[in-house]
Order: sequence, then structure tokens, then C-alpha cells
Amino acid sequence: MGVAPNRDDVAVQGGSMTVNAGLFNQTRLLWALAAALMVALIVAVQSNRELADQVDVLEHPPVATFGFSGTDSIAINLVRSPDFFSPVTDPRTWVVVGDAAIELPDGIFDVTFGDRTWPLLLAEGLELTWDLSPEPEGFGRVPGGPGLSGLDLVLGSPLDTDGVAHTGQGFLLSLTEVAVADYAQFLKSLTGKKPRVDGFYDCCSPQERELFPDGCSGHKPARGSRDLWASQNQPEYQRRAVREVNLLDALAYCGFLNATAQDKSTYRLPTRSEWERAARGVDGRPFPWGTDPLLPLKEGVAGLGTTVDTHPSLRSPYGHLHMGSGVSEWCLTKEGKLRYYVMGRSFDLPADRIHVGYAVGESPIVRSASTGFRVLRETVR
Repeated sequence: MGVAPNRDDVAVQGGSMTVNAGLFNQTRLLWALAAALMVALIVAVQSNRELADQVDVLEHPPVATFGFSGTDSIAINLVRSPDFFSPVTDPRTWVVVGDAAIELPDGIFDVTFGDRTWPLLLAEGLELTWDLSPEPEGFGRVPGGPGLSGLDLVLGSPLDTDGVAHTGQGFLLSLTEVAVADYAQFLKSLTGKKPRVDGFYDCCSPQERELFPDGCSGHKPARGSRDLWASQNQPEYQRRAVREVNLLDALAYCGFLNATAQDKSTYRLPTRSEWERAARGVDGRPFPWGTDPLLPLKEGVAGLGTTVDTHPSLRSPYGHLHMGSGVSEWCLTKEGKLRYYVMGRSFDLPADRIHVGYAVGESPIVRSASTGFRVLRETVR
């Protein structure tokens, strides 16, 4: 015989069920409100972002087109406003995949691809495409386009010998200065070889033929009867920058490279503006590494005894070494009718320690213990 449930027990159970149902409904309501708030927040953030983008476009409208080839993707970060000297208060970043061009405002940007970052300056109306493909061994690519240059920060483009701006592919410049071992190979190629009937070797430049019409002036470093080569050409000095070379020696070395090139590349000295672009990038920095004139001393650079491929902290924006911490370097640009520009730190010219954009003209036949060179490579397409 069953026992009838107590009325009080039934009442308690019914009340508990009612309370649980109420709590369940309240929880559902709270979750629904939370979801609605989340959706509203996402919509608000998206709307604010779109509004910010619209305001940014109005304040900094796209005025230039930038494209690239040779790599899969890049990241572009705006780091300077169009006046070039004021950091942006709200930096922007664009990620571009593929080889599609992108429209950007004017200003200075960092372009990152792989583990490298290059500076980019865009001005109104500019259409620029960079080649970011891997470079030949020993050379670093310097992209084209405008940049700040000279002591007065003039906006200009790097120029080749004909005065044509490298606005597209840019150019390839040797990452290091020509080393003693490199120059020794050149001199070895002349050993036992007789000049042609006109008195010149094939490597001799038009400038040398004009200055010494009777024949080759000789390319072994010397000053009068004094040999300046033997003291350099020592086993422990092979990776130091070659010195005591004049412009005619540097041009003859380029002629040697052209004669022995295995592809369609040609070699020459950089012009003054090409050298400066490789050393300083586009943002007007006074030195390849930035603004500190004493950094080479802090890094322990040993002056003219420095090995050409050391001290990566002193690299230029494009990876070139010792453009402001090694020997000064011959350029292809004339100063007046008789002299050619020498660029870079020479350790005996105080102005070089103030600004690497400083240039001085030298006689093309002068050899100096503080002057060497590096070469530019052009590929015939």
C-alpha cells in the first residue's frame, strides 16, 4: 500500500522547479544580451575603422602608386608624414600579396620583405616599381625613386652617367669596397702581358687615353719610384680595402671585370648621386647607420686597417658596408673640368665626420692612402 506524498513536499518541489526555470530563462537572457552587445561592438569597431579609413584618405589621399616584383609579399609601414621630419601620430601598415600595385599617400615608408627592410619615399604623382629579386653574390640592390640628398636635403633621384634617373629597377652596387685580393687578381691579369701597339691595355679607360696619350700610365699603386703595393699585398691584409689607387686605376679595374664577365653584365664606378643613395637611403640621414657620427669609433673600427666585410651595425639602409667608416671612394661624376668626386669617410677629412653627403673633388691621377673604390654592376636585359 503506497504512502501519499506530503503536500508540503510537493509544494517545495514545485517551487524549486519554478525557481530553476526562472534562473534558466535569466541565463538565456543574459547570454542573448551579451551576444547582442558583442555584435554591436563588432559593428561599432568596424564602422569606426571604416570612418577612420575615410578620414585618413581625406587627410592623406593616395597620390602615388607603388608596385614590386621578385617576392611573394611585402609589408609597408608609414613612418614619416609628407613633411619628412615629423613622425606620424597614427602609423599605418599595408600588407600586399602578389605583384599587384597599391596606391599610397606621400611620405616615407619602411618596406619589409623576408628579413629585410628598405626605406621608400613617395611623392605626389610618382609611379614606382621595385625589383626585389635576389641579387648576385657580392652586390646589393639600390632601388630607384626620389630621396633626400646633399647637405641641404634636396629631393632628387639617383642618376646614371647620362643623367637619367633610376626610377624603376634601380642598380646593383658592390656590398663592400674592392679588397686587396680583388685588385691583386686584376694586376695578375696584366703580368707578362704587353700593351697593344697604341701603348694601352684593353682595360684602359677613355679618360686614361686622354690624359696619357702616349700609353698606359700603369696601375700598380706607386708614387713616383716608390712602390705602394707590396706593403698592402700581404697575406693578412687581403680582405682590407685596396688603397693608393687613383681614378684611372679604378676605371681600369672595371675594364678588367667587363673583359672577364661570364654574363651580360657591365661594371663601372657609381656616380656621386648613386653612391649617396646607396649610402644614405631616402630619409636624409647624415650617415649610413643613422645620426651618430661616433658610432664607428664605438664599434671599434680600426680606421684604414678595417676588413671590408665587418661591422654589420654600420651598414647602409640597403646593406652596403663601410660607406662611411672605411676609405673614401672614387665616383664617376666630375667636379668642374679636371677633378672627380670622392665620397665617404677618409679618416683625414673632418667634414666627412659631420655628414657623409659631403663630397670633395680630386685629380684623377692622385693616389691617396685613404682612397679606394667600389663598383656598380649593370645587367643588360
